[in-house]
Amino acid sequence: MRPRAVPNDGGDMTTVVKIMIRVAAFALALTGYMELIVSRWGEEGDANIGAGLLAFLLLAVAGFCWALYDGRRDGIGATVTCWGVVSAVFSLGWLVVMALSEADESMSVKEMIATDAALIPFTFTLVFIPAVIGAAIGNATRSTQSS
Repeated sequence: MRPRAVPNDGGDMTTVVKIMIRVAAFALALTGYMELIVSRWGEEGDANIGAGLLAFLLLAVAGFCWALYDGRRDGIGATVTCWGVVSAVFSLGWLVVMALSEADESMSVKEMIATDAALIPFTFTLVFIPAVIGAAIGNATRSTQSS
């Protein structure tokens, strides 16, 4: 008889480390995307709706896929908690990074943060909702053995 499967406690990887890895991966991926794709896609200075929509799609798909994996491994509770924190930290961090990189004499960092603060719930939702769906599907497809 095999024991009943239980959520993975993460082994040596603590929840804080999991969160830091996920936030760092999202930040690096989005930074790379902005530098490699967005900066070259629309060099006329116009708003590039296509590049923005593609970035939104990639964030949502990445959150879904990674949370699907986490949900299968750790269960829904731990996964939703982890991705809630990841979404919040990423949303706030991205706002600050964008403000720091785009501030100039026409608008200070503080003014940019105040102006763009309304984007925090959008960015949070963009990552968190697909992650919750992925976690739910991952949890539902976990293999559990009854004793």
